[in-house]
Amino acid sequence: MMRLGHYRPVHVKSPAAQSMRTTLAARMQLGASQLQIEGTIRGLLKVYGLKIGVIHRNRFAARVLELLEMGALPDLSAAIEPLLRVRGGMRAERKVVDRRLAALSRRDDVSRRLMTILGVGPVTSLAFVATVDDPGRFGSSKALGAHLGLTPRVYQSGEIDRSGQISKCGDRMLRHLLYEAASALMTRTRKWSRLRAWASRSPSAGA
Repeated sequence: MMRLGHYRPVHVKSPAAQSMRTTLAARMQLGASQLQIEGTIRGLLKVYGLKIGVIHRNRFAARVLELLEMGALPDLSAAIEPLLRVRGGMRAERKVVDRRLAALSRRDDVSRRLMTILGVGPVTSLAFVATVDDPGRFGSSKALGAHLGLTPRVYQSGEIDRSGQISKCGDRMLRHLLYEAASALMTRTRKWSRLRAWASRSPSAGA
């Protein structure tokens, strides 16, 4: 069956790439769990009429403790404070992982080049390197875009030929990081670049 071409070859990632993806996946899980705990805390406080509001993550714990003091509800404090301690532990562990990733990105030539792009940091660059692994398996940049699910779906039927939203096939983690990098480039970075100018002229930039 394989000789007849019924099966396509599947790329097996190198041990280094797989190890890096494991570290990145663990980091993302720490972030997701932290957000889940924060949402739980917000929900529990809201039941008692205590609203945290929009606040920077560095001020989250202090704001929660301030509300608990205002509410003067010992049972509520006993329920919320363990969640704050778990969240604090997750934040500390994520910082450790971030420092390790930053050190690794500085030692990798490709990662350093990728970080010269505005909006791209150590996490995104390392995720790109680990996901691509072997650039030779892609015939063109368009093939890589399709592999990451960043090309539009195409619907063709009779006289209909319509391009829709991106397919979202392939690696979800890298696609998410690339979206964050693009968002940082367009909304946080004030420095001019050809890439930012091109994105500003793109028809989808205002969507």
